Amino acid sequence: MGFFLPILCLTIHFSITCGDNLKSKAVQGLTSKLDSVDEEFDINFNISSVVLEANETKFIGVYFTIPSVENFTFEFTYRDLNGIYLNDSSKIPIDPPPSFTLSNSSVMPLVAMLVGRRPGRIELGLRTNSTSWPGLELVHLHVSVVCYHELQVFQSVIGWGYFFAWTFSFYPQTYMNWHRKSVVGLSFDFLAFNLLGFICYSAFNIGLYWVPYIQNEYEKLHPVGVLPVELNDIFFSLHAVGIVAVQLLQCALYERGSQRVSIVCWVILSIMLTFIAISSVLAGVAIINWLTCLYFISYVKLAVTLLKFTPQAIFNCRRRSTEGWSIGQIICDFTGGVLSILQMIVIAYNSNDWTSLWGSPTKLGLALFSIGFDFLFFGQHYVCYRTRSVVVVEIGASPPQSTLDTDSVDTTEASHLLEHAVG
Repeated sequence: MGFFLPILCLTIHFSITCGDNLKSKAVQGLTSKLDSVDEEFDINFNISSVVLEANETKFIGVYFTIPSVENFTFEFTYRDLNGIYLNDSSKIPIDPPPSFTLSNSSVMPLVAMLVGRRPGRIELGLRTNSTSWPGLELVHLHVSVVCYHELQVFQSVIGWGYFFAWTFSFYPQTYMNWHRKSVVGLSFDFLAFNLLGFICYSAFNIGLYWVPYIQNEYEKLHPVGVLPVELNDIFFSLHAVGIVAVQLLQCALYERGSQRVSIVCWVILSIMLTFIAISSVLAGVAIINWLTCLYFISYVKLAVTLLKFTPQAIFNCRRRSTEGWSIGQIICDFTGGVLSILQMIVIAYNSNDWTSLWGSPTKLGLALFSIGFDFLFFGQHYVCYRTRSVVVVEIGASPPQSTLDTDSVDTTEASHLLEHAVG
């Protein structure tokens, strides 16, 4: 499976090269260079985001790096998370703060009061009476009005919960392989799909998190959006690639019987790799941009997520056993999936924005699909192919204590029953 690794290496090399040659714009859109007024004139919000409950009051600041050359009047603007301006004040979850004037030669920060009206989320921006300030729309502040601050903390706890559950899910299978010194019962197709999927996921995360050029492309599409990749996403995806690589090494070192990657799997992997190669070439010759290429690579990851458990489920059916397939990883995956959906529900309720749940059918659908496979594996392991240990006891020998239910039968009665059976 070593041919997967160059994909990740090329992505990292591309990241470093672009990072050295390209200077990032204000990715989060918190700073706007107002070049037409003065090359060094910056306008900022003092914070990048604010969270408040209904009827709660908080203060924000707008400050300037150097004195203005003239008087300007500013008004606040309101956009939804898709960047669409909201002109109907009834759709704004805060009381609209009044406009303010920047006096000539003033550098004092201006303070605005925000009062929560109802749960919701918007991007607060600025607009001026001057038309000579291109880029001012990039200055924005994320405002969230929630039902309860406590639910904000709870959703963060849930997020870390499914992060650790999914991260730990790789270890039960790895430990089982090491303990048995065998990988018999583990589908090699599952491992092959898993490796390619997490390499694609790593490529997407690295590109959006570390490559300024790709960040700028994302900013053009989502001027008020926040990058959907954080450092823990980088860690999780690279960690997954490393652990799956270890499992593949175990396949080479431990007993594996006649197991191998199937022809069907090789064909599907070849199609996916060809798709990735064509997308990369198109991006390299500027027919598509690199952000689009990364989105194409992420689609491969989505396809892998839909496919990867199927070979293992079929393998278990053919063997009529789950021996060699760790149910521990399924328990962890199920836990992570449930917590992920729970977090989406909490966020939707707390912000009164159910479109964040139903408006992301891919994320919700994949989570439900994965949980569906978890139930399938639970059924195979605990119902259909449940294994029972058989203990052989020689005549006259005492049975192992673990074979008796000491809570319902005492030791004396058990001995009498055994003697009666021998007689």
